[in-house]
Amino acid sequence: MKKIFLFSFLILICIIVKSQQYRTSPEYVNMNFNTNLDPLIKYVISERNNNLTRNRDYLIALSDWIKELKSKTDEEEFINSMNKFSNAIREIYFMDLSNINTNDLKIIEIKISESINRYNNRLNEKKAKITEYYKGIELYEASNFYNALYCFNNTVSNFTDFIGGYLYKGLTLYFLNRESEAILCFDKALDIDNKNENAYFYNGMCHSNLGSYEKAITNFNKAILLNPLNEDAYYYRAISYTNLKNEESAISDYKKALELNPNNADIYNNLSWIKFEKKDYSGALVLIKKAVQIDPNNSNAWDSKGEINFNLGKYQECILDCEKSLQLDPKTSNSYLIKGRAFFKLGKKKEACASWQKAKELGDTKVLDFISKFCK
Repeated sequence: MKKIFLFSFLILICIIVKSQQYRTSPEYVNMNFNTNLDPLIKYVISERNNNLTRNRDYLIALSDWIKELKSKTDEEEFINSMNKFSNAIREIYFMDLSNINTNDLKIIEIKISESINRYNNRLNEKKAKITEYYKGIELYEASNFYNALYCFNNTVSNFTDFIGGYLYKGLTLYFLNRESEAILCFDKALDIDNKNENAYFYNGMCHSNLGSYEKAITNFNKAILLNPLNEDAYYYRAISYTNLKNEESAISDYKKALELNPNNADIYNNLSWIKFEKKDYSGALVLIKKAVQIDPNNSNAWDSKGEINFNLGKYQECILDCEKSLQLDPKTSNSYLIKGRAFFKLGKKKEACASWQKAKELGDTKVLDFISKFCK
């Protein structure tokens, strides 16, 4: 009976030991050498351990390299290729690396280098194309709009989702008085980014120039919603309100613009004109004086001041104001018209007719009645 018990115990021990072999981690562990082992066996074990460490260190270095490469770009194609390499390295890392020669793993490094070369080629190609975009900006800033448009056409053709190309193309078309085409560009920019303040603003400018003041106001509203400090959006929205005869909203916007920039002479000029149209010439004069005080080189403000003084019966001052306007901008035909009327009121018919003739030469049709009546 004791022999049977002892035999059963030995079998149980064997089973437990055998089962423990499958409980250990599949990870490799450094082996402790038995000093009595044969030197050749010790060498083999040492080489396996060295190979394991060397291969793991190499794979870790590759992983770190991939992380660094990914941090330097946002190109989806390149990042996806690097992710594939990372996944492959992760799988290889848990294989039996002790039997793999490190040189065999270097195929991964070669493939990564090939991906980098392909990325650099794509990048250089894009740089060559984007160079034309920057050339277009230079031409645009030099007011060479036709050649700038050529560059921006190529830009949006090469980069269909590049918002900058559409914005500059739209601006170029705007300055070429091709507002309807410009609107299409700004709409495309908004398809790419529906929170682009500039696209809404310039869209509003185009609609305003086309006389679509309600559409202009809608776009200026969105620009202001995105940037409540956009002084220009308030200013041009006020102009649209003025054209719609909504003077209360116009004045409110002009005042808001003045809060943002108290030294905007054009705002005082426009506010003075609202009073002028209400025949409040004295109130208009106060505001226009503020405009020329802020900006003495504003020809429009001097022209407005001349017309206000004319309606106040201050003819000599009117003439001086108009001459100041013409000194700043000799093509201000309205100044010639008003100056002529002031001369006529002072009994200087010859000077009046000479001034009206200048206005006619500049294409002012309002002056034709004065010439036909008083300059025979």
